[in-house]
Amino acid sequence: MDQPASTTRRTGQHPIIQWIGLLLTVMLLPFESLMAGPDKDVIHAHWLFASHRKQGHKLLPLAGGPRIELRGPIVLADDPLPPRVDLKQSAGRLFLADKQTDASLPPDLFCIEAWVRIDEVDQSGGIISATHPEGVTKGGWHLGHQGGRLEFSILPDHQTLPLTLKAGALLKASQWHHIVVNVGPEQLALWVDGEPEGEVPRPKTTIKYPESLHYELGNWIQEGSVQPLKGSLHEVYLLNQPASMEAIQERHQARKAYFPLAGPEPIIMPIALGPFVDWTGRTSVRISWNCDEEMPTRVDLMGPEGEFREFASPTLSEKHQVEFNNIQIDGEYSFRIHGPMVGKQAQFSQLYRFDSSFYYAPLEPASPQPEGAPITVSSKLTEQMTALLNTTENDKGFALIIGASSQQLMRASALAKLSQLKIILVDESASAVADARAKLDAAGLYGERVSVHHSELDSLPYGPFFANLILVEETNHLTHSLDINQRLKQLARHLRPAGGSLCIHRSNPSSVTDAELETALSSLDLKTESSGVANNWWLARRGILPGSGDWSHQYGGADNSSCSQDELVSGELGVLWWGDPGPRPMPDRGPRNPAPISVNGRLYIQGDRILFGLDAYNGTILWNYFSPEMRRANLPRDCSNMIGTHDYLYVAQGRHCLGIEGHTGRRELIFETFSEGQSRSMDWGYLATYRDMLIGSSVKAGSGYLGDDGEWFEDDHPEDISRVVSAHLFAVDRHDGNSLWSYTGGAIINSTITIGDEEIFFLESQNPAAIHAETGRLKPEELTDVRLVCLDLRSGKQSWERVHDFSDCRFMTYMTYSNDTLVVAGADKDKHYHTYAFNTRPQSSGGLDQSSPPLAAGSLLWEESHEAGKNHHSGHLQHPVVIGDTFYSDQRAFNLRDGALLRSDLPERRGCGTMSAALNSIFYRHYYHGQWDLQSNRRTQFEGLRSGCWLGMIPAGGLLLAPEASAGCSCENAIQTSVGYLPKSLDPAMTSRSVLSR
Repeated sequence: MDQPASTTRRTGQHPIIQWIGLLLTVMLLPFESLMAGPDKDVIHAHWLFASHRKQGHKLLPLAGGPRIELRGPIVLADDPLPPRVDLKQSAGRLFLADKQTDASLPPDLFCIEAWVRIDEVDQSGGIISATHPEGVTKGGWHLGHQGGRLEFSILPDHQTLPLTLKAGALLKASQWHHIVVNVGPEQLALWVDGEPEGEVPRPKTTIKYPESLHYELGNWIQEGSVQPLKGSLHEVYLLNQPASMEAIQERHQARKAYFPLAGPEPIIMPIALGPFVDWTGRTSVRISWNCDEEMPTRVDLMGPEGEFREFASPTLSEKHQVEFNNIQIDGEYSFRIHGPMVGKQAQFSQLYRFDSSFYYAPLEPASPQPEGAPITVSSKLTEQMTALLNTTENDKGFALIIGASSQQLMRASALAKLSQLKIILVDESASAVADARAKLDAAGLYGERVSVHHSELDSLPYGPFFANLILVEETNHLTHSLDINQRLKQLARHLRPAGGSLCIHRSNPSSVTDAELETALSSLDLKTESSGVANNWWLARRGILPGSGDWSHQYGGADNSSCSQDELVSGELGVLWWGDPGPRPMPDRGPRNPAPISVNGRLYIQGDRILFGLDAYNGTILWNYFSPEMRRANLPRDCSNMIGTHDYLYVAQGRHCLGIEGHTGRRELIFETFSEGQSRSMDWGYLATYRDMLIGSSVKAGSGYLGDDGEWFEDDHPEDISRVVSAHLFAVDRHDGNSLWSYTGGAIINSTITIGDEEIFFLESQNPAAIHAETGRLKPEELTDVRLVCLDLRSGKQSWERVHDFSDCRFMTYMTYSNDTLVVAGADKDKHYHTYAFNTRPQSSGGLDQSSPPLAAGSLLWEESHEAGKNHHSGHLQHPVVIGDTFYSDQRAFNLRDGALLRSDLPERRGCGTMSAALNSIFYRHYYHGQWDLQSNRRTQFEGLRSGCWLGMIPAGGLLLAPEASAGCSCENAIQTSVGYLPKSLDPAMTSRSVLSR
């Protein structure tokens, strides 16, 4: 975009800056320290309604107590200011206690102080109530409003009628008010916005509290029924003594400017697609987004030091893109997207954030030293290196150049300027190494981008699989001291699988024939190809490791087996690489976040609104971008939002699915979810691939879990165990999005959708109330009349269904497939596991009894129940693993087809993680990363390293990949780093010196 339209001003120089300055204050300081409140020694209880106070189903008080129990859906809003609980939009309750002994009620003389906004003043609504469950006429006190007038009532001891105080003035609708009630020794007094609004004498008696209480915020009981407030609460104080007139007026004056005047609130504008924040350089970013309607482009950017920048263009467009330069390094930025006014109401997006710390590209080459000479690179060599990079598609990661002659220095210089490779030159001549270092240093290349090592070429000091490119001269290097086969074998050890390229510069005349060279390369499983560079270059590419597997979906594959089918990851493992990303860009470990994905030698990691693509074999971060609307959590009750193929990572976000090119991170494909009506009211839910099909589902918008408050989702509570369900299931071509089929039936339980052998299986509820519910997040008891359904994957037509009672799967419901067997598993309210296995294809009875009827598709094979081996730390939520014909669940292993118990001694492990597997090993979290080698029955822990609270270790590509996922963990001995492990059987020479650190 046209950068001059973006301007920078210090706070205080722009009409909107007062609002921005206050916003920045809220962002940078804890809410509780913004404004002076009552002295701490007089505070009996203080509740602030801001999202950072929420912890699971509780809202923590700033002082005193009790904690607020959040019953049902509660809307906590921090933006626009002030932070608040929006009771007009909330269907839930702010429950404090139901017994006097649990209530921590204030003393007989006290004060209530609150900031309240009432939107519907013509109705009755409570602010805080501590009464008998039938109302104040039977004990206690309450504060609320009747017809727009504040009203406070108490029931003194030894009296049968409450004492009531009413305000004289009417409250203004949609206006924030500061209200104070003093319960003094001689009178009750009411203040509104620093002015007295009434008082009544008080008898010299105490307050009569009942044993059973209705102690609640935002509610009271009138005429026998609860009447919630239609408005918002910012904060409520209970003070252990009445407040003085001076204190009341001082606190009102100090804080009134913080609250907006009456008027229509700004409309929070949804963003159709995005926003995305992409790096365009170390100090520049591009913010892009799509809207459903054409509008001008306007975005405000707030920096870490209070600076404010805005970009505005009157050109109407649905697609918007703005670039901001001069981004500070290691700073937290916020931005907001504006829409057009709607009448008198402003319209803008929520406040988004990104962190400029998370930039991982290598440094650009520095300027040559004044006394140094640049390394001259000819245009012909530049063309050759450009063609080499384009042909191999290896422009990031590590390049190994054998030799440090002037020719190698020129190649290194060209590669450093044309790519993001980190380049290592190695030579056995000490003098050549010293000379090369001096020349590279003078040219501004030595250090971060290019290094030179001294080593014997027969025993290079590097580990396996690290190099994306290896450049070698045929003369002097391939034929030096060892025969060509041995030399190529040594070099191939360091070459990255799944695309690493060995580039051989042929001499003229050549000392090795083409046939000899091709035979040597093919014996190492290296495929030669036309170089596209020049006739004197031979390129050989390393393929995928034979026997390796992929982790393409949340639980390994679309079969949900939690097994990658990798034959290689077993036995003793060693660290291949370790490093970024660390804990800072990751979400809290507790909310059961999506697992990483690894396909075709790439590793994809979803952080906290940031997405990473890595080289799985050397840990290089290939790309990353910020995506503030990308988030999904509570995977035991939903499904992941990302999957991988050999070429793309697919990510569901809002109503769209993005196809992200694996090497570059470019968002090349955009698909929209299917809906029979208006797709804008639906989100993209389930995501899977099968060959060239992309399978998705439509979920009612806003139904997914976000997990932004560190929830563990392990209690028997509707906010933890409600299932996310889909209204439609569909398939499109994964390259162009063309529709293949769609299915609409019941409420499809996302966590059960499973694919195997060209069939797709799921559980769906036929309960009309579940199908037509306003939300796609439903309690287990709403999901009745459940069917096990099988569709033909090619056509979407139903093949068969079975009615079965799965009500014991209360905490969660999983489904896995293997070998014509479908297994449904879950746990009940007593934390007992229940497992049901079904046959998926018609089969003859077999055996000696030929008179038995054939086994029909959907037939129940076996079922089993047992108490969870660990009933705390979410031990009752473990996802099963299927390896071949063995089904592993909780602490037990069963025969997949008949349910026979095979063993009950699975490794002890912490319940909050879950298992993953290769064909010969199972991985799990105990106190640290753990491995159970199935061939030797050996169990190993990797001391000091631990995963998160769900699935964070994945075996793929011959490696065990463990991206950092323990952010927020308070346990001891946590080394918070991402790690790639390699089976030592794949490289017996691997030693501690070969670990690659980034």
